[in-house]
Amino acid sequence: MPTAARFQRARKPDEKAQRREAILEAAAQLFDEKGLDGVSLNAVARQVGIAKSNVYRYFDSREAIFLALLSEDQAAGVTLLEEALARLPADAGIAGAARVLAARFVSAPRLSALMTALSTVLEQNVSYEEVVLYKRNLMRLGLRVGNALRAVIPALPAHAVPAVLKYTHAGVAGLYPLAHPAPSAARALREPDLAPLRVDFGADLEAFFVAILTLLCAAK
Repeated sequence: MPTAARFQRARKPDEKAQRREAILEAAAQLFDEKGLDGVSLNAVARQVGIAKSNVYRYFDSREAIFLALLSEDQAAGVTLLEEALARLPADAGIAGAARVLAARFVSAPRLSALMTALSTVLEQNVSYEEVVLYKRNLMRLGLRVGNALRAVIPALPAHAVPAVLKYTHAGVAGLYPLAHPAPSAARALREPDLAPLRVDFGADLEAFFVAILTLLCAAK
């Protein structure tokens, strides 16, 4: 493919940055087609058109690629979230903010799925330095989210922003897999008596955010 020829001898910083981005784009495309479990490092290398050994010049592992992809998706998501929260009317309050928060994750299934896999997969085969870099960037993004939320919910105290970040991850990582069960579980949940266990990702996540934001505003 053209990408392989273009990046065959990447030596300059901008060429290396382009190759790194090409690897992330290939991983994103494969993830969207096959899911995390269906993507290998070999498949990413083939998609870009380079040798697997060349991928290691930019990422130490498959997990490092997807950790970087998660970081990019989170950054893009925060920008969209800031814009959506800024468009809310002055009286939107907790309900309006919760609706916007939930909608952001519903519209970004790859982001939600990667967040679900963060602790159990993505952080299992990466270096200490990569984890620190990821989490410090996440903290910076969290501050932006907190500022945007506090503009809509003045009662939300500044010291509660880290908790919002942690609870957001817990809510998404907990509800997303429940809303996308394995085929046998999905079939079981069609039984009428098991209806209370069904999860609507958007609706349940919105209710979760309402509860968490209400609690944090009350605990000053």
